[in-house]
Amino acid sequence: RPIASEDVPDDFDPSITGAFPPGATTHTTAEWLANRNSAEAYKFCAWHTFIGDASGPDGPVGVLNHPDNPTERDHIIYQKHVPTTNGTAGYSDVSKFLSALKLYVCMVLMIPLAFVLGDQQSFSRMVWLKRMEPDTYSFVIPLYGDFHYTVHLLMAMHLLWWGPLIEWLLEETGIWSQSIKEDWSSVELYNRHRFVYEAIIVGILIYLLEILPEGALSSPELLIEAASLQNKGLEVLLRFLFDFGLPWLSFRQAIRRGDSGDIDGMHRIAVNWFRATGKIQYARICIDYVFLLLNLHPALLSIWSKYRTCSLVGNPGRNVAWDQANEFENLDLKNMKPGDPDRIDKVLTMLNGLRAADSHLRTSVGQERSEPSEYTPVKAHHVQAIVDALKQRLGATNVAVFNPGMNNNPFGSSAKPWNRVKNPSNSPGLT
Repeated sequence: RPIASEDVPDDFDPSITGAFPPGATTHTTAEWLANRNSAEAYKFCAWHTFIGDASGPDGPVGVLNHPDNPTERDHIIYQKHVPTTNGTAGYSDVSKFLSALKLYVCMVLMIPLAFVLGDQQSFSRMVWLKRMEPDTYSFVIPLYGDFHYTVHLLMAMHLLWWGPLIEWLLEETGIWSQSIKEDWSSVELYNRHRFVYEAIIVGILIYLLEILPEGALSSPELLIEAASLQNKGLEVLLRFLFDFGLPWLSFRQAIRRGDSGDIDGMHRIAVNWFRATGKIQYARICIDYVFLLLNLHPALLSIWSKYRTCSLVGNPGRNVAWDQANEFENLDLKNMKPGDPDRIDKVLTMLNGLRAADSHLRTSVGQERSEPSEYTPVKAHHVQAIVDALKQRLGATNVAVFNPGMNNNPFGSSAKPWNRVKNPSNSPGLT
């Protein structure tokens, strides 16, 4: 997204674009990421928000409802493609793209700065190009894509919780045991895993609301302490929700409503998820991004916060990350079957025309977009299978659950994900 000239203050120095400005240090970045009080506050906020939603008229499945925040459709214009050799994997390809971007944004549009978003590889390449050649890339404000970040966030949670809980649930219910495995590395399989984890979160919430006394969930810290002494299985479920499942869901909902503050707050939690699971490149994203966030000019930070996500249609609570919008462009382009690279720009022009005429065409043929529903792929019988399995293993009543004697994790390995992420071993520090 190019930054309009009127949005840039008169006293702004274009050479300082937020990434590694003169005089900045990494000490404040480390302090920000290591602020455990803020990380815990994020977890408590997620817990109380979703427990409240689960107790509402739609029940626990209501935690998956889209946020009810007004939005307007963002007008997106596809530009001519830049042919590359290896997509965005190589420095030469990223440099070639940025050169074309600079020519258009800075020379043609006369705009001094641009937010440039990409996946992990693109972001990393931009950051290092900016470090090595700051003058050449002074117009670039490098940012990562929240969609790819979300995918790898769930991958990390999947790795941490496979042994202690997830494998047992899949085998016990028999629902997804053939399609969900411990080894998951393809972004294309994200939705499949997302639906599974949403069903697990809803199922655990239903179980807890059914077997615990009213009001017990209002104090998660006291409940977790009691469970740690009397029922390790219950402790596992509570820790899964409090430390992982609900913060992850909160992050997803923040993207849907375009809440930049809540999106950013998750980095304090996510950095150790990534470090504990060997996702070092994404741990570095947390550090590089927070460094940028803390040093970005306030006027630019305000713009970034306002346009953190985009709305492709204009429906409330259905914003997507910019890199996901780009994935949709790629999909639309493939579906148009350009045939050869020379036709790609012609197809992009047609897609621009179709997007611009969409609402007018729908009105003319009486096919206006209807109000979106709260459809979710999470199926009631899947959720019930999870609830039944938990009742069978842990107990179906409050008395049964708090009967002393369950001193080990009844679901699987004794590894505790909430301890693993407190001080990840064999990974680089933050300073």
